[in-house]
Amino acid sequence: MANFLNQYKIYYPKVHDLDTLFSIAVNNNIELNTDRDILIELNDYAVEGRYAMMHDDMENIQDIFITISSLMESVNHILKE
Repeated sequence: MANFLNQYKIYYPKVHDLDTLFSIAVNNNIELNTDRDILIELNDYAVEGRYAMMHDDMENIQDIFITISSLMESVNHILKE
């Protein structure tokens, strides 16, 4: 998401907090069609995954993939405009 904000030349703090980055996008009038609650749930994994420490205990993996796919489609659509 940080690369996406860079594309729009939007300042953001150097964080891995998906909710913070999502809020920054929304506050800059960028509408992202994704489930914010699942992004909040993924916050721990955003940091751990970056450092290859993902857990096997993700019960709702299908919901997570749907949310991430939706977010990627939204970002790609916005970048093409």
